[in-house]
Amino acid sequence: MSVEPTDKMEPEDLNDSDREILEALRGGRATPAALKDWTGLSGQTVHNRLGRLVAAGHVEKVHESGLYELVEDPREGEE
Repeated sequence: MSVEPTDKMEPEDLNDSDREILEALRGGRATPAALKDWTGLSGQTVHNRLGRLVAAGHVEKVHESGLYELVEDPREGEE
């Protein structure tokens, strides 16, 4: 199932939680539980930020079990 992105996020739109999640997903696919463990963020924060990153088209849910992967890193080209 593919969702059309709403608005791409620019690097300045990212908060620290977004950056931590994106960095963790650079290593490969992950579940929200794994992202919570790896980043130290709360489950609610991971859920909320993943939703925002998915809506922007930067992260994709690739399996109904809750597996996510990085599609396009908005930090690319960031100085």
